[in-house]
Amino acid sequence: WSEPITKNQLLQLKYTFNTVNNSRNKEVFDQADIDIFNPGLSGVGDYTQIAHDIDFDHKLILTNLKTTVGAGYKNLTLSGQDVLVVPVNFQYILPTATINWDATKQSNLRLRYNTSITSPTLDQLQPLPNNTNPSEVVLGNENLVPEYNHSVQLRFRRFSQFNFTYFFASVTGNYVTDNITYSQSINDFLVKEITPENLGDEKSVTGNFAFGTSLYPIKSKFHLSGNASVSNGLVNLNGNQDEYTSYYFQPNFSVENISKKVVSLKAGVAYTYSINNYLENESFNNTYSNFNYYGDVEFKIKDRWEIGTDLQHYFYPDFETNSQLIRWNASIGVNLLKAKTLQVYVKGVDLLNQNTGISQYYTQNIYEQSVTQTLGRYVLVGLKYSFQKMGVK
Repeated sequence: WSEPITKNQLLQLKYTFNTVNNSRNKEVFDQADIDIFNPGLSGVGDYTQIAHDIDFDHKLILTNLKTTVGAGYKNLTLSGQDVLVVPVNFQYILPTATINWDATKQSNLRLRYNTSITSPTLDQLQPLPNNTNPSEVVLGNENLVPEYNHSVQLRFRRFSQFNFTYFFASVTGNYVTDNITYSQSINDFLVKEITPENLGDEKSVTGNFAFGTSLYPIKSKFHLSGNASVSNGLVNLNGNQDEYTSYYFQPNFSVENISKKVVSLKAGVAYTYSINNYLENESFNNTYSNFNYYGDVEFKIKDRWEIGTDLQHYFYPDFETNSQLIRWNASIGVNLLKAKTLQVYVKGVDLLNQNTGISQYYTQNIYEQSVTQTLGRYVLVGLKYSFQKMGVK
């Protein structure tokens, strides 16, 4: 329902009904001479989320300014056979507000506040052990309640079509009550048990920016971007609750040539740095960083031959092994037919054979290294055809 109240204002009322159903039938067998059914790791589950939403908004529409202020009512019911003993009902008021201001044709400002609900998933609710990793068992928690999230975002964008200079920036703040986080403990068999829990509130602020411009005297384009965040909340470590604060920063810079008719060049560098501090358990405090640079080169010879290569060099100073990795690819292709629409090419992937499938990253309290089986170095021969025109005149 929508009703204008003046030339530039209107009221809106909306009702939404939504239902989501998840189910699973998990059977686990212990391998022996005869496969033996394992009831402790097996189970069935049927999980249903039913939501009734009523939203009421006031909108103001002007030439360069648009605003919306409103609130919503959500009635949420969670139920499920073999998941929840009885259906659980929750009721929420969800305010919202937006301001869209187009200052000029080249720039605009956006401010948005909204609230939302995040329900626990079937895997988080059902107390069914997941032992995919024998040294780490993930459990469920049928006492979880939905998260209530407040989010405020401010965005600014400016673009100049005369010199192709752009600038984008945004800041987002989040405040979550009944935050669902994963508690960790070590049992008597030295196996890590991970359980989702509602552990109080979590606050976070995230910022992003991007700037790019073209410098025609040196025939180059530059791009600088970055994102940073800070978050604070509670975590449960082996039965002891603690407060953490995390900081994250990731800048990226690249440069490339403007005219790519004959030669295309691009090079860049990226860096990641994070800090995690704990109020009580200072022994868990840690930092993590990685660094990489990359380059791409491509030559076009008389629109017939295309020769290219790219290289990425990664550094992981916080890992004692596999502290750096180089990935190098190269290709050559020739365009055939009068219209040069058919290309035959040969491409060598991972020529130094260092893509061993090792992935290294940091998550809360964990330095993690995973190894997956990969092809490694290989050569690919292929054909590409370009459909330049479709249909008939």
